[in-house]
Amino acid sequence: MIDCKQKKAFSIHYVLLLVLAAIIPSGFYNLEGIVVALLFVNWLFFVKGYNALNEISKGTILLFAFFALFLIGLVYTNNVTGQLKFIGRNISYLLIPLSFIGVKLTYEMVSNIKKCFIFSLIACILFANLYAIIDYLASGEMEIFLTPSIYNKFTYYGLTRVFKDWHPTYVSLFLNLGLVFAYDLFFKNRTYFLWGLITALSSLNIFLLNSFIGIIVFLLIFYLFILQILNGSRKALIASTFIMLCLMSIFYIKNPFHYPKIEKFKHTEFKITDKKDERNALNLRLAKWKTSIDVFKNAPILGVSNGDYKNALYDQYVKNEFFYCAGERYSSHNQYLYTLSANGTIGLILLILILYLPFNQKARNYVFLLFLAICSIFFITEDLLARQQGVVFFIFFYVFLSHPIGINSTNEK
Repeated sequence: MIDCKQKKAFSIHYVLLLVLAAIIPSGFYNLEGIVVALLFVNWLFFVKGYNALNEISKGTILLFAFFALFLIGLVYTNNVTGQLKFIGRNISYLLIPLSFIGVKLTYEMVSNIKKCFIFSLIACILFANLYAIIDYLASGEMEIFLTPSIYNKFTYYGLTRVFKDWHPTYVSLFLNLGLVFAYDLFFKNRTYFLWGLITALSSLNIFLLNSFIGIIVFLLIFYLFILQILNGSRKALIASTFIMLCLMSIFYIKNPFHYPKIEKFKHTEFKITDKKDERNALNLRLAKWKTSIDVFKNAPILGVSNGDYKNALYDQYVKNEFFYCAGERYSSHNQYLYTLSANGTIGLILLILILYLPFNQKARNYVFLLFLAICSIFFITEDLLARQQGVVFFIFFYVFLSHPIGINSTNEK
């Protein structure tokens, strides 16, 4: 049996998991590091989960191997200080998976952790909406200047400005995952009113956040939901696919939210460039991706290292005459290419294994697989794992959603 001291440690651990799940999508994500550290210390000295290290999963081993590449980078990087800082920001690759070893979670606990994520996210986005409304009513101005651009107060950075560095693409990612959780927790349990409120608010804000990849993922989730409702029949598949394609075409042609990116895309030629009069969202991405591939060619096995990545990319931008990208010091804006250029072919192989190995498992956790699918799509246009918020989000839910669920509580043997 577990003694009283360890029972208390398990209870504290559970509370810390709830707090971390609430902080991750919020505007207070800068507190993540503190909670992760507390979680690990509690696991190491009180939960003593290291006694169950033999239960370590394949996914956790892959995460450790991926982190090991950052350590190996210290050997060949020209920027040891930058590499050490990167390792410090990414220590969650070790601490979070370790903090789950030997910890048994019940279905109720798992549900409550997901609810903390949803309700925290909804509270923050609702606050952002209300802030924008009050600001508009007080000033009478629809737009606001945020260095170096002007934004609509209800969209994109204009909406997320209520919290420091609350990136619209990350919020869109969180909202999409929140929709998956809401369906699993509320729709399946016939709590339709609450599910409807969360879905309506999340859907509206996904469009307001003006993240193309977020909107695409939302439409795919909506598509899967329709298929689920219609029981996945062949006729339903054909009809829903046709409707989805029509809706996407109408959205692009009509551009109901008047997205400048769409209008720019319509009136510029498709080419790899970053020149002012010729660039659009896609052309600019292509310039970043081409440059990242060029950086990879200089160090194809282990990459240029995370410490040297920014300088190597900047130098390559200049060499390719992408001076706008160089001036803005843009990153790859593609996690696969970021990993390829910074950590080489070995890093990309490990990342692909982390993302896609769970799809080959016999016992499938569909919420976990949807999480992986959502992240995989977001990785196409964003290097989410280059920021601590993205790292903590990905590692936490990767380990949490793949963690085995026990029938008994963690306080019992």
